[in-house]
Amino acid sequence: METIYNFDFTVLDGIQNIFGCGFLDFLMPLISLIGGGYIWAVTGLALLFIKRQRINGITILSALVVTVLVTEFLIKPVFMRERPFIQNDDFILLVKEPFGSSFPSAHTSTSFASSIPFFRINRKIGISAVVFAFLVAFSRLYLYVHFPTDVITGAFIGIIFGFLSVIVADKIRTRKAVNEF
Repeated sequence: METIYNFDFTVLDGIQNIFGCGFLDFLMPLISLIGGGYIWAVTGLALLFIKRQRINGITILSALVVTVLVTEFLIKPVFMRERPFIQNDDFILLVKEPFGSSFPSAHTSTSFASSIPFFRINRKIGISAVVFAFLVAFSRLYLYVHFPTDVITGAFIGIIFGFLSVIVADKIRTRKAVNEF
């Protein structure tokens, strides 16, 4: 466990030493706020009102909801990992102190889970969504509110549920198409 903590703090401190600057001190809290599920939920809800995109909205929202349930109510209560800023109290937070456990990163998992279905909608939008998910993940590290292992695990969880939601949606589309004949 000590090896993991050494790795985590080496990466976090390296990010601060290499990237720490006033511009990112301003930008990363904004990215983290927007990527905290809001942009994905609003987009998914908006797609529900476009008849031809309704299944895509449902896909995004289902990936988002399942991921939140798994990370926040199943995994985090089991691990109860303290956040990095608690363990290194020399760090001054740029955001309001987040509540709850650190492992895994829910911001990261929901961003990746929600970005994967965008590939089903449109590849260019999908690439932009995945890039934004990476920015959200990086913001959580930059802000010192998650360890790298929290973010890596969060991304992995999000990718799994993102792909599962796309698979389920494709099966629903196939059934619907077969039933229409």
